[in-house]
Amino acid sequence: MVKKLNDHGFTIVELAVVMVVIGILAALTYSIVVPRYRERTYYTRSNAELSAMANATKLYVAKYNEYPADVVRDVPAGIKEF
Repeated sequence: MVKKLNDHGFTIVELAVVMVVIGILAALTYSIVVPRYRERTYYTRSNAELSAMANATKLYVAKYNEYPADVVRDVPAGIKEF
C-alpha cells in the first residue's frame, strides 16, 4: 500500500512569498500615508499658534482697551480699524 502524504499546511516557500508581498504592500502604504500626516500636523500646529496669538491680542485689548502698536509698519497703538 502507498501512504498518502499529509497536505494540511503551507510550505515555507509559500509563507515567505506571502510575507514578502505583505511587506511590499506595507512599504507602499507607509510611503503614501506618512507625508499626509506630516502636512496635517503642520496645518494643525499653525492653526493652534494663530489661535494663541488671537487670544493674546484679545487679552491685551481687554486689559489696555486698545490694540498693540504695529512696530513693523510704524502704526501707533489704539487704532481700532484699518
